[in-house]
Order: sequence, then structure tokens, then C-alpha cells
Amino acid sequence: MVLALRRSVVLLALVGLTGCGALGENAAKPEAAITQEELAMMVVPENDLGVDISGLAENHAASGRETAREAADGTIDPEDTARSIRRQGWVAGSVATFSNSTAPGAMQARGPALVTTSVDLFDSESAARAIVLKEARDFERFKGHKVGRAKLQGVAVFDASVGDEGSLISFNARVGRKSFFVTGVLFRHGRIVGAAVVSRPDPVVMRAAVLRIARKLDDRIGRVLAGKRLGQDSDALLKKNLAIMVVPQEDFGGLPIGLRVTSDSGRANNAEAAKGTLNPRDSGASLTAAGRLDGYQLSYEDPTLAALRSGKGVFAMSTWVDLLRDERSASKYLREVTGYWPRAVGKPQPGVHVDTVSTFNVQMVGESHGLRVAMRFERDGGARVYRTQVIFRRGRVVAAALIVSADKSDRSEDAKRLAGILDSRISTALNGKLNAEPVPIPKHGVPVDADVKPTQPPPGQGGVASAALQPADLPAGIAVAKEGYVRTEPPRITYTRTFLPGQVPIGNSHVVELDTYVNVFESDAPATFAYSVSAQALGTDASAREFAANFAATAGLQIKNLHQRKLTLPHGDVGVLSSFDTSAGHLEYFFALMRRGRAYASIDAVGPAERFDYHDLLPVLDKARARLDSL
Repeated sequence: MVLALRRSVVLLALVGLTGCGALGENAAKPEAAITQEELAMMVVPENDLGVDISGLAENHAASGRETAREAADGTIDPEDTARSIRRQGWVAGSVATFSNSTAPGAMQARGPALVTTSVDLFDSESAARAIVLKEARDFERFKGHKVGRAKLQGVAVFDASVGDEGSLISFNARVGRKSFFVTGVLFRHGRIVGAAVVSRPDPVVMRAAVLRIARKLDDRIGRVLAGKRLGQDSDALLKKNLAIMVVPQEDFGGLPIGLRVTSDSGRANNAEAAKGTLNPRDSGASLTAAGRLDGYQLSYEDPTLAALRSGKGVFAMSTWVDLLRDERSASKYLREVTGYWPRAVGKPQPGVHVDTVSTFNVQMVGESHGLRVAMRFERDGGARVYRTQVIFRRGRVVAAALIVSADKSDRSEDAKRLAGILDSRISTALNGKLNAEPVPIPKHGVPVDADVKPTQPPPGQGGVASAALQPADLPAGIAVAKEGYVRTEPPRITYTRTFLPGQVPIGNSHVVELDTYVNVFESDAPATFAYSVSAQALGTDASAREFAANFAATAGLQIKNLHQRKLTLPHGDVGVLSSFDTSAGHLEYFFALMRRGRAYASIDAVGPAERFDYHDLLPVLDKARARLDSL
């Protein structure tokens, strides 16, 4: 909203970065008044944009104070009005726009054509957070659609380590025969939503420049809120620097080729961090009580799981940092984290078994511990893995360096070396001298530099779509509801197709929805392993819990009285039949898994229990096998 995008076709394409579209929880009265003049002080002036942003002049028509009416006119939602955006918590806004011409048609052919920074004030942090999270999720919804005169293409969304939470968004806005390539960062600082956007007519993604401008904007917001023009709040600075403390794999070396950043990397608040620990007693409230303020993790793993298949080698590494309230809290927190592992040996844990824990000597500044843990995860088919970890404290920062392997070779020296690099980066960052950019984090398993778009086939993989069930494989009248390539990490290529049969029966069964997923690998071996892990998990308690959670998230229905029965299907395939109650009635859900060569596929269908018999779907499985055989 704050970008005053209606004044420029190019800016109009960017509206999704800051448009309001969600209502925050119970907006609270602002703790302290923030004036319009203070908002104007937060946006970034031309001389602070950087040397790679030059030759631009302020566009006064698209800059300055923004009224509620102007904000509503600039949103992507045509239903927004001045009254509605105020109900969503919007209070005031300010924007600074710089362009190489006040007339978009006169813009030069190369280089930054337009740079905008903006701030939106909301009446509560929850309202601001709702906007940031929703806009990041919704932005991809508009790819391929027009926003005003501009058609959005090539949309990509990544986590951005700016403010309390943020996203980096890039896309191509096509207006007639002209295209503009846009890179922006949207973030939240308390109850203020900030945005930094660079648009240019040539296909250059200015990720580093936009992140730098966004951090400059975040810094200015912090300084104004602190009531001073110089100096920075130590907690805010430390939180911001957590993302550059963790260790990129190129700084470590000696790891297997092909490790990729995992999508669960990035900043984690206390509630998110509690979900990621193995300690069932951890919660957002308990971590807050322990003094944890913020944290950041950077993890790499081999998506082919080659080490697990062979039973030898490293398949993951991770470094994480947690910021605590004070050194006393940090010391106690470190002792609690390290003390959990010996207590967990042999005790039942959801989804995991800790077999053995041993220690090794670590000599670092301050407190430090070395741990070797042998454990098994249900989700990996019970395969044993070995964690070699160094956990230490530097001041208020508790940090860890972790190497995960498929064999029990001694990797303590590697873990110590990784911890040493991590400690050096923490120390340099604490002194304000670490000149580094955070590693971009993929979302939903998307490689950061991938060229594959979700609805387009990867190069050389156009035949994957034909290997999925087709309308011709089903009774006449059943059409495709949606389909497309799914964003997954190479070397796996995934295609999905969904059918909504409606009143058309399959056999004698009433099927509400039928989905198929086809996964193709570069060879038989990873396909066999991935299939076997999934097949072994079917019918387990962990699988049932995951099914219930996924069904609630996608269908919006809570499951009660869940019963699962593992099925042996024709041709050596496997499946599971789930029966359960919901507010919509008693349902049955059939899931089947099959593999042929370097591909495996799943078929799942759901319908009312009294009119659903999975045997009616067995002929559909025959068609699915024939499709796989065509690859």
C-alpha cells in the first residue's frame, strides 16, 4: 500500500509487496505515539542508497505522506478502501521514491530505473506480522495475473534476514511489450512494516543491493524509534547479525558435493524453535522464560541421501546461534541444552530413539561441550545416524556446530573445526566487523538459484507430466482441477495432478478428491531408497500423526477417532486405508504408493465412508502403473 504505486505502471506491479490483506489479532493501543514526521525520517534518502544505485532523482509525485485513501488505491486487493485498511490495523505511512525519469516511458534501457523505500505503521505487532506473513504467502498467487496493466511472471519468494521477520521477493512485471525486473524485501520491525524495492528494465536480480537498502531502512527505523540519530540498540543489532554468524559451507570445506541449504533454515522465534527441538518439554513459553530472545540456523543436507543409502559418509551439517537475555541466562541455557541428551538415552521420544551419548573434550573460550549421539528417526525408516556436535557460549550467544553422518567414524575434529569457524564469525560480528551477507534461504524446498518455475517443466523433463494420471484414465466427465510441477530440490522432479470427480462415481464409490504425484529421480537407486523410506513409514504412529496434521492444514477439518490399516496391493505396491471422523462426517482416505525404475508415484483419494470402497480404485492404479512404465 505504501508505495503509491498507482502513479507508475512499474510501481503498480510492486503493490503486492506491501498491500494490506489480513486482519491482525485484537489490535492493541499503541504503546507510544509515532508521528508522521518520524515515519518520514525512517525512509532511506538518496545519498544512502549506495554506489550501485546512482543517477536517480526523487520522484516527488510518488513520495511523501500517504493517506488511507491513497494506501487503499495502491493495494493489490480491489476491495480495499480507506475504512477497510484502517480496520486491518493500518495507521499511517510514508514513502520515498527515486527514478531516472519522472516519465516511465522515458526510462533508460539498463540499470536501476526506480528505487523505493517505504514504512507502514500498524496499531499492533500482530497486525503488522499478519500483513508480512500473508503477503509473502499470497504474492505467488498473482503470478501470471495482471495487477493493473502489469502481468506478474517468474515470481520467487525467499526468507530475508531483515527486521523481526522478512521475505525477499523477485519477479518480472510485463507491461505490453516492456518488461521490468523487480527485486524487493518486505519485513517487520515491531509494528512497522518496511519495504525496499529496486526495479530495472534489464534482467538483473539486485539481491545484494536490495538487502543492503532494506537493512539500512531497518536501521533507520530502529534509530528513530530509539529517539536518537546515532547509535543502535544492542539487542536489535545482535538479532540482525545472527544471520551472518552462522557458517556457509564454502567457509568450511571438505564436505560432500551437492549439499543444499534446507528450507527449515533461517530465523526462528521461540515458538518455532521449540517445534524444532527433540525435547518434548520445550515450548515457546519455556524458551522465553529461559531468556531466549532470538535464534538463527543454517543447515545443509544432501537431498539424494546418498550417505544413508550406502551407510557411510556425511549427509548434513548445521550451525545455529541463539541470543539470550544475559550471560547468566546463556550459561544456564547451555547447560540445559547439553544436559538433555544423556537424559534422553533409552527413553521413548515421539518419532526418535536416542541410543547412546558420549562426550569429547573441547577447549574454547568460555563454556563448551562436545557430544556424540547415536540415534534413529522413525521417518527415515529407523536408519541409525550419528550426530557429532560442539555446543559453546560466547557472551550472551549460545551456539552449536553439528555434523551428521551415516557411520560411526570419529568426526570430533571436524566438528571442532566447524565450531572454531563459527566462534570466529560470532566474535567478529559482535565487534561489528563481519562484512558478510546471509545465505539466502529457500522456501518450500526451492533451491535459491533454481530456474524451474512450478508450472513449467525443468529442462529435459517435459515427459514427467505425461507419466501422471490423465482424464482418459478415469470415468468420462472427470476433469483436471489443477496440475503443475512442484517446487522440489533436485535431483527429484515432481509433478502433481488433482481431479474433483463431483457426482461422477469411480466404480461404485463417491470420491470427493483424487490426487496423484509422480516423482522422478536421476537413477533407480535414489528412487528405490525414497520409495522404501515412505513405504516403511506407512501405518506407523508417526505417519498417522503426520497425516492428521496435514489433513487439518489442507482440508481445514480436525480428525477424530483415526484408524489406519496398512494394505498390500497388487504388483507389490503398498498402501494405507484411513478411517476417521470429522465435522463433515465419517470419511475414508486411501493412499497407494508404487515404484517403477527411477520413478515412484502416489495416488490418494477421499470420500464418505458409507459410499467409498478402495477396491474401486484398483483399476486406476493399473492405469497409473502403465503411465510410470512409459517413462
